[in-house]
Amino acid sequence: MSGDAKTPTTPELLRAGLSEIRATRRLAHLPLLCVIVLIFLFRAIRDNVPAFEGSFWDKLSLALIGVAFLVANVLMFTVSVINLRCPRCRKFFHGGRYRNDFARKCLNCGLKLNGSNAGDAP
Repeated sequence: MSGDAKTPTTPELLRAGLSEIRATRRLAHLPLLCVIVLIFLFRAIRDNVPAFEGSFWDKLSLALIGVAFLVANVLMFTVSVINLRCPRCRKFFHGGRYRNDFARKCLNCGLKLNGSNAGDAP
């Protein structure tokens, strides 16, 4: 994505920018998937190792799951805040006055994530 707010962008450049946003959003969901896998892993260990249940390690595993969940959420938020700018208006795609990390269109200019209105004027 090149240019500043005054430079006109073509629909092809808009679609390329939107594909970058989609890829980053997919990557932001990876930590949450890892936390879900960790939960099942810790539960499987706890259920299959008799000495593990009710021990210090049981409590530690629950604490680690909580910390991992917190870190995953912070990473997801940080990834969505740092670089995701709308290729049309150059403002934050998911934000403006109000923030919505699950938005399917730019909250500033209305550019849809799938690029279906990329040829429309802002």
